Amino acid sequence: MYVLVDPDRDAEVVRLVDAGQGAAAGFAVSPVARRWLHLTIDQVTDPPGADISPAQQTALITELQRRAAGLAPFEVQIGSLLSYHSGVIADVHPDDDLAELYAAVHDGIHRVLGPAAARYPYQPPHLSIGYAHAEGDSDQLQRLLRRVRPGHATLHVDTIHLVDVTATTGTIREITWRHLAAIRLGTGTALVTTPAATPPRFPADVRHPVGSAELATGLQLVSLAGRAVAARHRGQPITAIRPGAEGAFAEIRYAGTLDADVQALSVLAAITAATRYLEHLGQDDPQNLAVIMDSTRAEVARERVQVPWDTLAAEAGQVVDRHWDAVMSLAQRLADNAGMHGAL
Repeated sequence: MYVLVDPDRDAEVVRLVDAGQGAAAGFAVSPVARRWLHLTIDQVTDPPGADISPAQQTALITELQRRAAGLAPFEVQIGSLLSYHSGVIADVHPDDDLAELYAAVHDGIHRVLGPAAARYPYQPPHLSIGYAHAEGDSDQLQRLLRRVRPGHATLHVDTIHLVDVTATTGTIREITWRHLAAIRLGTGTALVTTPAATPPRFPADVRHPVGSAELATGLQLVSLAGRAVAARHRGQPITAIRPGAEGAFAEIRYAGTLDADVQALSVLAAITAATRYLEHLGQDDPQNLAVIMDSTRAEVARERVQVPWDTLAAEAGQVVDRHWDAVMSLAQRLADNAGMHGAL
């Protein structure tokens, strides 16, 4: 279970992280990308994530929702920056609210998966901003980190995230994850972003999904429809929508190759459509919107566009708003046909 940094809302934290990573640039430290910045609240140590059944995952999310509903959102201070054996970390304080959050999550894991499932003891949390991958002079690095000013920043904590973690070691160290659910403090509402190794739960009515699993599928369908409508708006023929490679939810198959501008426009339209959908459902809180951005940020960054991003974003918004009925109609047809569609 993680608390994540929202780069837009937690701008102070991002500035502190950027400054700390700049100070460590000459050392054998792999910087943590913004999307992977996190505080560890607790972790399931047994069984491994792959051995947790869909029913257990659903039960865990439900239990954590119940416990999160009784906890109010809070703020913590990030900093000072510290040169540590594992790399560069930022201290986090005060402990009271974080300790209460840990206890709720820890007890919830035990209740669903048993006392052996969570053996991660509570300890003062930290935010890793870089992982060491070779020996270095920690004293010299600490002197540089101490010069970072301001040395503290505020992190807002209103959501906990259930994630399936992968750790990469070697010359480039990295901790990444597959996002499973975002659970709000104070309300217990959850956005389940990846159904737990089960077939998607296609909603009978995309406009009125029932439960978090249908919401997650509906969100993917609307994003897919927004992407397709934007491509058609630019005159790009679409031959089919089919399940994607390597277990991907679905992919759009085009006639020919998309140029970078059309590809970027379609990605931005997917983001816009997903955002409009959450607004329609009253689920457009900042954390849910951040989940959408995180899932497409890398794809957006890859595109080398000729048209300014602001221009493309404005066009994507206009296309989605003008053709919203077509987006929702296509999303419904996809739901009715298990995520598949013929030529458009």
